[in-house]
Amino acid sequence: MRRTFIIAAISMGLLWSCGDQSGEPSSDSSLETPSGESRNLDKDSHKTSFLRKKLDVGIDFYAIGNEPSWNLDFDVDEYMHFQAPGKIEMHHPATVGEEKGNTMRYTSKTEMGKMEVVLKMEKCMDSMSGETFDYSVEVTVTTGVDESSTYKGCGTFLRDFRLHDTWVLEVLEGDTLKPQNFDGDLPQMEIFIEEGRIAGNDGCNDFSGEAETRGNTLRIGQLQQTRKMCENMEYPNRISGMLTGEFSFKIKGGQLTLMRDGEEVMRWKKID
Repeated sequence: MRRTFIIAAISMGLLWSCGDQSGEPSSDSSLETPSGESRNLDKDSHKTSFLRKKLDVGIDFYAIGNEPSWNLDFDVDEYMHFQAPGKIEMHHPATVGEEKGNTMRYTSKTEMGKMEVVLKMEKCMDSMSGETFDYSVEVTVTTGVDESSTYKGCGTFLRDFRLHDTWVLEVLEGDTLKPQNFDGDLPQMEIFIEEGRIAGNDGCNDFSGEAETRGNTLRIGQLQQTRKMCENMEYPNRISGMLTGEFSFKIKGGQLTLMRDGEEVMRWKKID
């Protein structure tokens, strides 16, 4: 009886110490950033709640660096916030950037000092996490005469993955669209966030082109289209003429609203 009890106790101890030996990887793959926030390092890290929260408060660009640790939050319409814990923290108003080739430069001065942020579009790997970003980033902070420090790291414009869907056009410049306005179905478009492109149909012709998101901004490049002639061409012509360029957008209740200068231009409904 005593021997049986000892064997049972040992078996329970082994089960307790081994835990789940299923071979499945742990779901906790996060890293604490310099500001103390948790950064998920899963393969599709842009979809994490960490970055979703940044998008929700208006952050358009996010960057990090190591040795020393630092991070940058950039709302292109409002501010740049730089933090290197234990060293320096600066909050500057946003400025219009100078864009040349694949490089963008932002310079801002306040009574606290000067901050210059240089974004270069090239693949950049974070030395700590191994995560790949779309931009290399260099931040130079000047707080006094000849008192400047340069921090290097990686960053990316945040992407709103809710855009990655199929949408049907419901309203164009205040006009509610109906199937009878077209020879076939209502216009549709599909946005491919990771691939940086869109494809769809304007109610007559198929189209495709490049698309880029930066925060709450959607940029659509020149479209390639088929050249079919339909009986009802008024709305297809308006749509194809208006769909290129830069839009601000908002997504709410399954609807995607594209705006220019704060005014609604198009309203699309999620169908996929």
